[in-house]
Amino acid sequence: MTDSDFYAPASPWVLFLKQGGIIPAFIACIWSVTLVLTVVLFFQERRLATHMTPTTATVIDNVVTENRNSGTPSFTYSLDLRFTTQEGRNMRLRHPVDQNVFKVATPGSVLQIWYHDQDPSIANLFYQKTSRGMKFLFWSNLTVLFCTLVLLARPILKTRGALRVRKDGDWRTAKVVGTKSSWPPKEDGPMARLIWQDFEGNEGTSFRHPAKELESFPKGRRIEIARQGKDSWWIKDIGQEF
Repeated sequence: MTDSDFYAPASPWVLFLKQGGIIPAFIACIWSVTLVLTVVLFFQERRLATHMTPTTATVIDNVVTENRNSGTPSFTYSLDLRFTTQEGRNMRLRHPVDQNVFKVATPGSVLQIWYHDQDPSIANLFYQKTSRGMKFLFWSNLTVLFCTLVLLARPILKTRGALRVRKDGDWRTAKVVGTKSSWPPKEDGPMARLIWQDFEGNEGTSFRHPAKELESFPKGRRIEIARQGKDSWWIKDIGQEF
């Protein structure tokens, strides 16, 4: 070997992170949290749906309330509604609506309403078993999952390739052609990547290393690499297996 007698094999997880897997892994963690939240909210909505009962409500009056808390006058539009539950209980409540509904729903109008069978004071004219918020969470989770899988594909395939080529021992000699800085720096100084070229003219780039550490690998030095197709890895990065 040209670099050292032996480098211990790097773990698959380290290889995965070093090859760009840290960002999609972080996104996957965030996605898993939102997925748990979505599942919890979904079952809460399903549980609520079992208690919501449809009936009809009669508009008693249209109510406009002026609000001056913010300094600039604003108005809240509500409907004074009356409905009867399946148990024969008469209920009356004030339901806020947008201005368009307010104009159409005149006194005497009959509207469909859903109320909670255990607490009829909880009622909604616009109730849906699957709310808009839940639909948004569902499609957001699906979109983030798709993006995460796309981002995970490259580091997973490269990690798989590194493990395969390390096991098969397809080692070649390459020549160092330089280094390039890598952001962000660490506490012990700036970081850099080693660049090499094999005898077929193919270039490769190492994982991030402290720039001072790479000073011992000047331009023109021979190093040992493992190659698979267009990808290559430095022996110091992935280690050796015998």
